[in-house]
Amino acid sequence: MAGRAALARRKALEAQAGILNAEGIRARYEARELWNQADGPADFATIELAGPARIGQTRASTQLTDSRRMVENFRGTLTALGAGLLSTHMCDLLLSLTRCCS
Repeated sequence: MAGRAALARRKALEAQAGILNAEGIRARYEARELWNQADGPADFATIELAGPARIGQTRASTQLTDSRRMVENFRGTLTALGAGLLSTHMCDLLLSLTRCCS
């Protein structure tokens, strides 16, 4: 019984992580769009994300690019992630495998 409870708890936590990740993707996309409309340096969105997130600018740039790809190209996947039906790892794999696709 304890094993089943632990598996159910893990599944619930993974669903929560997916929901939070989807919200983060949408937030990064919206921030990127706002900064692209502003008159400022082209990479200002990257700088704005990197500082508070305490990540490097390369990683921030990748996150912004991936958020754009998810919102614009993989809406169904993002919806499934936001509903807790898909794991964050599966979305990362999808983005990785399609990085060079047009």
